Amino acid sequence: MYSHENVGLQSQGTEPDHRARHLSTGSSTYDQFVQWRYDIKREKREIARAQPLGRRLSSFIQQALTLVDSVETMQEVITTLSSEGGLARIGELLNANLGTLTDDALLVVFNDNLLPFLRIVSHDAVLSSTVLESRHATILNYLYGINGNRSVAVFRAVIRALTHDEMASAAFEPCIIALSVVLEVNGSAQVNDDLRAIAETMVALADHRALNGSPLVYYRRLYLRLGLGENIRNAGTMNRNPDTGPTPAFQLTMDQPGLLSEHGPRHDNDFSDIRDIQILPTMEEILGDRAEYLPRSQPCTWHLSGIAGLIERQFRLVREDTVGQLRDAAKVELTHLQNLSQHGTSAKHASTRTHTYHNVHLASAEFDEHKGLLCALQFAQPRELAGKPTAKRNS
Repeated sequence: MYSHENVGLQSQGTEPDHRARHLSTGSSTYDQFVQWRYDIKREKREIARAQPLGRRLSSFIQQALTLVDSVETMQEVITTLSSEGGLARIGELLNANLGTLTDDALLVVFNDNLLPFLRIVSHDAVLSSTVLESRHATILNYLYGINGNRSVAVFRAVIRALTHDEMASAAFEPCIIALSVVLEVNGSAQVNDDLRAIAETMVALADHRALNGSPLVYYRRLYLRLGLGENIRNAGTMNRNPDTGPTPAFQLTMDQPGLLSEHGPRHDNDFSDIRDIQILPTMEEILGDRAEYLPRSQPCTWHLSGIAGLIERQFRLVREDTVGQLRDAAKVELTHLQNLSQHGTSAKHASTRTHTYHNVHLASAEFDEHKGLLCALQFAQPRELAGKPTAKRNS
């Protein structure tokens, strides 16, 4: 197998390895796996001293892909590649300076090395195996690298190869699946600006291809995960019923924040940019009679898309859960002070349990070197404590 690749290596003046010739014989699949595994060291000392495979790296990765295609050796190959020695061999490919290669050299590396590796990590049998889930995640985490640096370099090379030469869908599909699963396994990948730009480019490339099956599924996941748009295109090959009209949907109008609102800002602390919002409520915010803007769970209703929209939503919800309670309690008390005839109604209408102290005034104020400004407040004794002994009042 892969005799045409061995010929290519010979044309470069390199004699194929004797194990590569052995693997092309009629030995059993497991025997081929045992021979392939010889190139992966197990002991740390051996791993540190191991020589790079060099030009044999392509036959090593291609043979791994062949063994993954076999049910008999698929689990063994992934387990071996996820070991320290296996990751060291993968690193010979992923840690190469792909950005310095010429376009022609990059296409050779892509077709012979990089694409077979991406086919391995995006293999249907590997993705659907619960036994290999942790092993597969180890390989994907290594592909991601520290702060995503390794995956950014790899997928930039992938995009260069895909755009330099019009690749068939068979070459494009494992690339978008691999990128999607990297983003699934690594939560921080979703806020990596460089990887996000790469994902947007891959999605744009996918828009011109008729995807179906697993590639379409992972394309949709990638599209939704990064919030790249409100709707996902349907694959051209998907079956449709021409007699079925669009499904009606009932949607409530969403009053956007700040100047984006049809009625204008709600108060002097209502902005579309969360960086302009004061954490503590202002007096206008406390006295306002319009409901605060709280983003819904559907990204299509947000005024910001993607990660920016997600961060904005989390900020507004967290602020509402904390400062919103203070704002509502203050509004109830201010309303009560403005209408003293409604005696004792403040506690009933407050959404949070509060204690009200009357006739509060500043008794003293001083500055402390370590504690800063210290204020002593004095207020009338609560009515329910009137007439009770000192010990009871202190408790």
